[in-house]
Amino acid sequence: MKHFQNINAYMLAGGKSSRMGQDKGLMPLRGKPLAGYVLDALKPCFEHIAIVTDNPAYRVFGFEAIPDALKNLGPAGGIYTALRHSTVGLNLVVSCDMPFITPKLVQWLVSEALLSNAEITLPKTEKGFEPLFAVYSQAVLPQLAQLLDGGMVKLQNIVSCFNYKALPAPPGPALSNLNTPHHFETVQQY
Repeated sequence: MKHFQNINAYMLAGGKSSRMGQDKGLMPLRGKPLAGYVLDALKPCFEHIAIVTDNPAYRVFGFEAIPDALKNLGPAGGIYTALRHSTVGLNLVVSCDMPFITPKLVQWLVSEALLSNAEITLPKTEKGFEPLFAVYSQAVLPQLAQLLDGGMVKLQNIVSCFNYKALPAPPGPALSNLNTPHHFETVQQY
């Protein structure tokens, strides 16, 4: 398993989870918190992993917890917080509600980003970009700050403002995220 040097990983766990009704990253899936699956996929690949969250309960995982630098901007604010915190050129950002990502999938995405000069490298499905499993260049930070300041928070629109590399999405449930109690119940049975 390749251990990436000079690339940081950030898990976003700052959402309000309004559709789920509770902090979804801490909800148990087969006896393990949802966020635990994501962190397990990141651990073999990165030296530096941090969690962007305002919830101190995430400290239980043993990683640095970084509060949102800009409040109430959703995932776009979380990405901004991660990039502002980082001291390296490339950063993987992943949502806490994607339990099917694997170290192999992480390696594929980061390897593609390393082969590219794109500012954002991410999969694209028939529904659009997957900006919450993506590699962001530190170079996007100034323009991202301007976009957020101007009220643009929809990630599909934000990605389009940058030089991006869209990759074919992996098959199956790999990039599925669990947003509702129904999704959660379906996966419990899966």
